[in-house]
Amino acid sequence: MKRSCLAGCIVLTVLLLWSLPAAAETDVKRAKLAIEKVQAAVALQKQSRHLEAIGLFDAAWALSPHPKVLFFKTRSLMALERFEEALSDYRLIQKNAHDLEPEKLREVQKNVGICEEALRKTAVLIRTPG
Repeated sequence: MKRSCLAGCIVLTVLLLWSLPAAAETDVKRAKLAIEKVQAAVALQKQSRHLEAIGLFDAAWALSPHPKVLFFKTRSLMALERFEEALSDYRLIQKNAHDLEPEKLREVQKNVGICEEALRKTAVLIRTPG
């Protein structure tokens, strides 16, 4: 998983920098700041500091909305069992997944099912008279 996270961060870095207009210095600064936030967030994930990581992923997304930012964020949402938010982000990833690696797409599809099942179970528990 460490290798996968590192590879994902490198790919995200390249994609963010590659997608910027050459003359837009402010965009380059924003992208670099977003990359730093993603890298810091991934480091927090490795320490199971998911709430803090989510805050950094949200800040990175605000600077540079790329599906891979959400992809990494959803790992923290899943760890915290915040299935409704994760499902919403997974749907957004699926809409914009044109450059997402097949392995990551499979993870997204699998986790969409996990989120939907968890939300169904929660709905049943809420409706079941105690």
